[in-house]
Amino acid sequence: YMFSGIQALVPLLVCAAICFLATTNCITAPTISLEAKTLWLLKSMPISAYDVFYAKIMSSLVVTLPPLAILSVVACVVFGATPLQWLLIIVTPLLLQIFISLMGLVLNLLLPRFDWLSEMIVIKQSASVMAAVFGGMAVVLLPVLVYVLLARNIPGDIYLAMCALLFLILSLIMLAFLKGKGAKIFNEL
Repeated sequence: YMFSGIQALVPLLVCAAICFLATTNCITAPTISLEAKTLWLLKSMPISAYDVFYAKIMSSLVVTLPPLAILSVVACVVFGATPLQWLLIIVTPLLLQIFISLMGLVLNLLLPRFDWLSEMIVIKQSASVMAAVFGGMAVVLLPVLVYVLLARNIPGDIYLAMCALLFLILSLIMLAFLKGKGAKIFNEL
């Protein structure tokens, strides 16, 4: 076994690496800004702001979750994970990706950029995209630092479960924001 000295850390390291990769793929961060010239059309339709958000979030998740799940399964096979580790290594990155998609949309509502001449400006240079990518990386690196500095005595499986719960709670907070204040912000754009 290639990780014989650090077997207890392998699930954490694998999951952290997969989660870090997931943070680099935030499709929702520019989606409101990309509607700049046709936002009035979207707002004139007989649908709620949350329906618009739902479509943008689901479009992102359809593209990002399957490859993330496949990568997680392959990692579990390669590193010989236990059944509990399988569950945690698959579920934790998926919950993080859901949070990243929700956070990207929230950030784009708060930091829209409608003065662009090319779509590439919104996708590559907008504040919401940069905040989503670097904020997502911080959301992954912070639990890693907490574990390394403070929580080494907590078993890896329990710590991964705590991280998954954290990503779920953060996702629910973002979802509540989108349903409430986010819808108001969208309607005022």
